[in-house]
Amino acid sequence: MFFRVQQIATGLRVELKENEPLEFAYRGEPRIVVRLRPPSSQDRLRPTPDTTSPRLVAEAITERDLSPEIQEIFGKLEASHDMEEARVQRQLLEAFEREVFGGLTDHLRKTVSVFRWVMGYVESPINPLTFLGNAYSHDGRKWHDFVPRPASMTLSVKFGLPYRPKAPATICSDVVDLVARETEEPLGHQLFREAWSLRRVSLRSALVIGFAAGEVAFKQFLKLRNLKPVGDRTSWQNAVKRRLSEPRLPRLMLGKRIVRPPEKFLRTLTRSAELRNQIVHGGNVRLDSAKVERLLRAIGEFLWVLDLYSGHAWAIQHVNTWQEWLG
Repeated sequence: MFFRVQQIATGLRVELKENEPLEFAYRGEPRIVVRLRPPSSQDRLRPTPDTTSPRLVAEAITERDLSPEIQEIFGKLEASHDMEEARVQRQLLEAFEREVFGGLTDHLRKTVSVFRWVMGYVESPINPLTFLGNAYSHDGRKWHDFVPRPASMTLSVKFGLPYRPKAPATICSDVVDLVARETEEPLGHQLFREAWSLRRVSLRSALVIGFAAGEVAFKQFLKLRNLKPVGDRTSWQNAVKRRLSEPRLPRLMLGKRIVRPPEKFLRTLTRSAELRNQIVHGGNVRLDSAKVERLLRAIGEFLWVLDLYSGHAWAIQHVNTWQEWLG
C-alpha cells in the first residue's frame, strides 16, 4: 500500500512544470520519495489574495507491505458505514499512523529545509510548510484522504534578495546527500533569515541578529575545521582575515590559490561590529535602512563563503561580491 503526506511550501521560487517535478529519492527500506511540484486542480487549494507569493506542493510518498492485522483493519475501515465503527478502527491504526506519516513528514520537512538552504532562499517564511493532508492508496494513483482535510493556509512573502528561479542540475542529488548525512541548514543561515525579515520592522534588531548570525557561523566553521577559536580580544577583522587564509583549508573548488577575504568586506564587518556594540550597550545609534541592508548583505555573503570553505561546492552560485577572488 502507498502512503502520502502533502504540505504547501511557500516562498520557494523555482520554475517547475507539473509533469516534471523535482524528485528527491532516498535509499533504504521502506523507500521514501519527496517531490516538489506546482499545484494542480486535484489538490483543492484555497485561493489566496496574494497571487505573487509562489506556492508548491511538497509531498512525501512511500510504499509499505502491511501485516495481516493492519490489512484487516484497513479493510474494516473502508467497509464501515458507521461513524462509531470507523472511529474504533482509526484508533487501532494510531500507532501505525504515527510511524508511517511521522517518518514521511520528517523527510519532507528536512528536504524542504535543506533545499531552500542550497538554493539560497533567504526571504521565505521561518516555517514555509503548511499541512495539506495525509492519504493512502492501493495502486499509487487513486488516493483516499486519511484524515479530514483542513483549510490550507499560506503566507504572503515579498522578495528582495536576488533569487535563482531555475534549480541547478544537481540540486536533487545534493539535497538527498545532505539529508541522508543528517546535515541541517546551519544555525547562522536560520538566524540570518530572521534578521533579514526584520530589516523593515526593526533596524536595530535586524543588525544585532544579523551580526550574531555571522558570529555563530564563524565559530561553528572554526570548530568544523579544527581551527583555534578566536580570543575575546581578537577583532572580527583580524580573526576572519587570518583564519580564512589558513593553508589547511580546502582549495580545489577555489582555484589554484588561497582566497583572501576582500578588504572591503573586512571593513564592512568591522563597521557592523561597531554598530552592534553601540546598540547592545545602549548607545545613541542612528541607522538607516540602506545602511543596514548593505551590512546584512555582506554578512549574508560571508555565510555562503563559509559554506564554500566547509566543502559545499554548490554554495559558489550564491557568492557575488567575492566572485573575482574565487577562481
